[in-house]
Amino acid sequence: MAFNPGKVVQLTNRRFKLPLLAFLVVLPRNNYDEKIFIVDRLCFMTVRIETYRANGVTQYYSCNLFRHNSENCRKTAPSLIRTLQETVM
Repeated sequence: MAFNPGKVVQLTNRRFKLPLLAFLVVLPRNNYDEKIFIVDRLCFMTVRIETYRANGVTQYYSCNLFRHNSENCRKTAPSLIRTLQETVM
């Protein structure tokens, strides 16, 4: 199997800045790259592949509301509201 990773990073210890034996591999979302979860051996080593789980609550910084991202934000931008109110008056 040949995968096309977008990015490969060796994770480091926060406190001592030493490299860990774990890697972060970013793959594009498509049906072919979903097969990476089937892999259990790599270079004669047993590996475990897991999805990335971010810590904490997601926050979209344009509106500063929690638990959603830019795709799910339904709030109109404040600058746009202000501009529309000024043109109506």
